[in-house]
Amino acid sequence: HTWTTTYEGASAGTGEDDDEDNIGTKYSLSVSADEKTASMEVTNKGSSPSINKNVGDTFTVPGLAGYIKCTSVKASNSYNEHGVQSWNVTYEGTTGEDEETSTPENEISFSYELNGTTVRTIDGEFLALRRSTTPITKKSIVIYNDSQNSVVTIGSNYEGGIAISENIIKEEISKNGVKLKSYYKHTIEVES
Repeated sequence: HTWTTTYEGASAGTGEDDDEDNIGTKYSLSVSADEKTASMEVTNKGSSPSINKNVGDTFTVPGLAGYIKCTSVKASNSYNEHGVQSWNVTYEGTTGEDEETSTPENEISFSYELNGTTVRTIDGEFLALRRSTTPITKKSIVIYNDSQNSVVTIGSNYEGGIAISENIIKEEISKNGVKLKSYYKHTIEVES
């Protein structure tokens, strides 16, 4: 079920010589089973648009509990009969976090290796020289967060083993050339 409603804000500017920035604000809200989408259109006079939200910022809509996360900002201008320029800035967004901008879930993977070494005999036979029949267990743990600082101290106990390395990479999510989100991927190698 989808419905749309519009709210009109009170006009702040009244005269043609009035260079007060905001003339009014209009809100639009659409609700479906999956998410709520909304837009906020702010009108201002002047030689340039008054943009006070960026992609990723939040705004509120009257009658809606919670925040809308801004996913796009658009501006257009027009002139009235007296030649006064006004700007319409439209902020669009959604309450549901888009899969494209959500941080990936943490991951864990296991590998098992021979506890010993391998050699080839003079005639080419492949032999395993085992220190133990219990394999070496290695975990690769991937954690996503907002910090570039190390998650673990190398050489310390971590997740049932000893942390032997951590690799940190900054990743960004962009859509149509606009950076929507950035986060850090921590890959921690643990051996037991």
